[in-house]
Amino acid sequence: MGSQQAATAVAEGDCDLAVVFDIRPPRAMRRITQALLPLGVLALPGSEMATKSELKLFDLANQRVILSDASLTLGASVEEAFNRSLIDLSRRARTNSIGLMVDLAKRDLGAVLQTRVGVEQELADGTLHFVPLKDSRLPPRKLMLLSRSEKEISDAASAFGKLLAEAIDRLAAPGMA
Repeated sequence: MGSQQAATAVAEGDCDLAVVFDIRPPRAMRRITQALLPLGVLALPGSEMATKSELKLFDLANQRVILSDASLTLGASVEEAFNRSLIDLSRRARTNSIGLMVDLAKRDLGAVLQTRVGVEQELADGTLHFVPLKDSRLPPRKLMLLSRSEKEISDAASAFGKLLAEAIDRLAAPGMA
């Protein structure tokens, strides 16, 4: 489910924990931790984009760009940034599947905009390269771990939340947490 739906599920007591991106959590929920994650382009090693240390929005102007659709919070913020920048992205595709985005990046079928979350294995084994996208119109994404109040969750959920919090804290970009 999307981030807002996950937060609502926690707020309504349907689940104990939620890992969400870029939402304003309801007041009744506990924010256990958060990490600011840079957005970047997933590129094949050896490709032109992979040789750069960072990219700007205008570097994507004549590229095939693969974006998440409006069901994922990233889609709306990227679309808004491109609209504000006046960069014409006539060659773009959208999907609600991060797995499909990763597969398309591996096949060099477009510049996939994503964080490092969900592609750790591909980055570790060198299948894909992450090139940070540096642009003031694209702030880092905020990954949060939310929970019900401590009085309302089980000991098992609390212990699992601590493990998730440690993993999210390790994801935080230096100087961004």
